[in-house]
Amino acid sequence: MNPAHKRLLYAGGVVLVAIILLELWAFDVIHFDFVSFMEIQPSYQPMEKPLPVPQNSIPVEGAAYIPGMGMPPNPVTADDVSVVRGRELYQINCMLCHGPQGQGDGPVASFLKNKPANLTSDAVQTKADGALFMTISNGVTGAMPPLNENLLVRERWDVVNYLRTLPSQAASAPAATPTPSSTGQPAAGTPAATTAPSSSQEEVARPSNPGGPGDAINLKGDVTAGSTVYNANCAACHGTDGKQGMTNPGSTDGVVPSLNPIDPTLMNADYKTFATNLDLFMQHGSTPQGPSPALSMPAWGDQNKLTQQQIADAIAYVISLNPVPSSGVPTPTEMAGQDVARPSNTGGPGDALKLQGDPTSGAALYVTNCVACHGAEGKGGVPNPGSADGSVPPLNPIDTTIKNSDQTVFAYNLDLFLEHGSTPEGPSPALKMRAWGDQGALKPQQIADLIAYLIKLNGGASQPQATSTP
Repeated sequence: MNPAHKRLLYAGGVVLVAIILLELWAFDVIHFDFVSFMEIQPSYQPMEKPLPVPQNSIPVEGAAYIPGMGMPPNPVTADDVSVVRGRELYQINCMLCHGPQGQGDGPVASFLKNKPANLTSDAVQTKADGALFMTISNGVTGAMPPLNENLLVRERWDVVNYLRTLPSQAASAPAATPTPSSTGQPAAGTPAATTAPSSSQEEVARPSNPGGPGDAINLKGDVTAGSTVYNANCAACHGTDGKQGMTNPGSTDGVVPSLNPIDPTLMNADYKTFATNLDLFMQHGSTPQGPSPALSMPAWGDQNKLTQQQIADAIAYVISLNPVPSSGVPTPTEMAGQDVARPSNTGGPGDALKLQGDPTSGAALYVTNCVACHGAEGKGGVPNPGSADGSVPPLNPIDTTIKNSDQTVFAYNLDLFLEHGSTPEGPSPALKMRAWGDQGALKPQQIADLIAYLIKLNGGASQPQATSTP
């Protein structure tokens, strides 16, 4: 190769290396943006903080408040529309901690280290609307999460307007849970709880909102899936297993209706009829009777909050909580002339009635679980200070209203006590009957065996095989 050409090639290589090094230095040291990469742009990477809000900018819905300008004034008129919207938002975002009446007694309050504030107290109600708005927006460190990302500015003001109504609601709320009327009839649109199915002559409870059945009644419901749907959407108001409806100030009943046991007019031995009665409430929702009920049932179907399959599953679960007794079990109409003893704790019959009981196994279970209170062979005599009777009732002979020549009826009467337990009448009974079924202390077969043993003690045969319910 010509020496001149060789020198030129070397010089070109040196210049090329110098250019490459200069480009690397310029990009890596001074970050000169002459190369376009996706990550080099005014955005943020995963796990990085968002870019700061540009100076002097405001949200598209308007400024919630302006720092340094004091508490913001309430721009939303506290009309019926705002208060109703605020009540719905309160139930979703606040009620679980602060309670249905805002008194700091929500379902989760007892589990919290820092107890929720009583929103009806003077300490809260004397604050300006703007102060309440700021608390809702920013939360309270270690006690309350901020809701500025959960609620729009207008929605937070609606909640403030609703909070102003809480003291009057608390003042008008009943002092105690009302008892059912002498007729046993629930108010229209508000299912009430009793313990046995009613006669077909009674008017069936219906929701306040009109509409026909949905597609859910044509689908096969799954009880296990329905339990999950219930716990996620219904338990907060109707209680675990539907047994304890929470207080509902402003409603005629004062409480959310129990679903276990459910209003007897909704129950039906025909599964599809029972399902249809429940479906109407779930599809269209219902507002309880009363001047201003704090809680109303959402229209799960009409508002597409649940799919039709989920509604079918929830219906199957609620029906499983309320097995319709076999035809041998008397209804209130059939027993109108006889006041049959019932436990103080409400609830319907359990699965034990579907099983064949063994009195021999029942005798062993009795000695293990019952003899300490009811005495050997159920003959009683164990003192129970503080109770009206002064002693635990004997089971041999048993209360004559519980005993029945129809073995199925006899078993039904006993099962209610064993499933749900009972507290004797009196100022402070020392001994109470345990809810063996509800607490899972005894299995259905064990309860069936105990029933068979008690029936045998009282001159009857072992418990008959009960007819399955739908």
